[in-house]
Amino acid sequence: MLTKLNSSMILIISNNLKDSELLEIYASNVILNHDIKKLLEERKMKFLNKLFNYFTFDIGKDPRFTIRHQYDKLYEKYRNTLMCYIPELFDFIKINNISKLDFSCTTSYGGYPCDLLAHELKYSEEQIDKIINQLYQLIESKLSYSLTYCNLGGFENHIDKDKLIKSIENHPAIECISIRSNGARTNFKEAPISLYKRNGIIEWSHF
Repeated sequence: MLTKLNSSMILIISNNLKDSELLEIYASNVILNHDIKKLLEERKMKFLNKLFNYFTFDIGKDPRFTIRHQYDKLYEKYRNTLMCYIPELFDFIKINNISKLDFSCTTSYGGYPCDLLAHELKYSEEQIDKIINQLYQLIESKLSYSLTYCNLGGFENHIDKDKLIKSIENHPAIECISIRSNGARTNFKEAPISLYKRNGIIEWSHF
């Protein structure tokens, strides 16, 4: 009959296993489920901290989180992986008092907004709607209350302006949200792309 392994033995075993092997054990061995679930959660948090810190700058001064292009081999992989962890990102934003959130991204040609969900990752329309609606809710939630500026340029093609306005109506700190990526060209014949909140008044502007 199997008996429950003590914590030290589980740690010794787990350190010699890949994540996929741990998952296999977790799925097949009820006795170890609780302990392995805890280990997997610890590994996830360690990975997420590494992921989020990669995009975080000016810690201790005016902390900002930006996905603007970095020229190393990790950038594209990390940027795409980030789309799976937006709720966890907002926990990170709250804990670290991030003041600026920049989902600003342009194509490799420069000057053109990059659609993170449709062109880069090819999510379905249903998946995109779920991600964007979740984003509105997170911006509206207390998790975002440290934010004063937000750029949603990577999601420009999927933003509903009315829903965006609603998400910041009662926000205590946000002063501006832009839906055009920094560095992308602005067409002044089109509708304005920056939403400002000043003294409780919300208005759109090209600047």
